[in-house]
Amino acid sequence: MATPAPISARIAAVLAGQAQRFEYDETIDGEPHHFEVQLVPDTGPDGQVRGYFYTGLDVTDRTRAEQAGKALALEVQRQADILKLVAEAIPATVVVVGADSRYRFVNGAFEAYCGLPREQIIGRTAMEVLGVAEVERRRPFMVKALGGESVTFALDYPGLDEIGRA
Repeated sequence: MATPAPISARIAAVLAGQAQRFEYDETIDGEPHHFEVQLVPDTGPDGQVRGYFYTGLDVTDRTRAEQAGKALALEVQRQADILKLVAEAIPATVVVVGADSRYRFVNGAFEAYCGLPREQIIGRTAMEVLGVAEVERRRPFMVKALGGESVTFALDYPGLDEIGRA
């Protein structure tokens, strides 16, 4: 079997005493493969290179898994971006609260309702953002949501018009 060209190109360097570490692609039986190779000089007691050690590893499966992971991450980000666009277009307040009771996501309507930028909301609790009285009004809905139920609710604010102005 002939030495693959990417390895042949590195042999002179390893025989000159320079360790080589590289990756290359090769087609074997019509299938693409990805290899990691290391060539390490074998130096004698006199300091002269008398050969080299070769280690090669077919990392095709790992490379494919990494590529699939990157593709999945891009798709997840694309979907998250779409969800954010939709949440921003909704005039109602939209929030995501973690199991630790801290805000993970809020839309612009919630920012406007609170009068705070999301940077001052994300990571804080409802108690910190809304205060005790408002949290008590919402507690029954919060308990249901933290119990795994999907919850939609509306609260009346006597004396305010439909966009929250007195």
